[in-house]
Amino acid sequence: ASTTISVNVNSCPAAREAVDIAESGMEIQIAPNPTQGKVSVEVRLAEAAALQVQVMDLSGRELIRRSLTEISPKHTFELDLSPQPSGTYLLVAESRGKRLVTKVLKSE
Repeated sequence: ASTTISVNVNSCPAAREAVDIAESGMEIQIAPNPTQGKVSVEVRLAEAAALQVQVMDLSGRELIRRSLTEISPKHTFELDLSPQPSGTYLLVAESRGKRLVTKVLKSE
């Protein structure tokens, strides 16, 4: 017999979005999430590589694009969502043909 357990981290202000590196070859941590503006992002890769990052709204409109050209297994950077209205945004990280999408919540 198997049991499924669902955990909702969106209601926890200190929640950090993390996705397992074994599944995608990447791990993303975003803090704080939810944010009122600036977020620190750390992306770890299974293999050293460059990284492309986009932030999009839920309609798919690109708001921010970053190319991190350094060949590294870890990329750390800051994003500023201050100009954007409150809502849910998608952080899309791409490296070596793999893509990982993570939600970022912005509140006032």
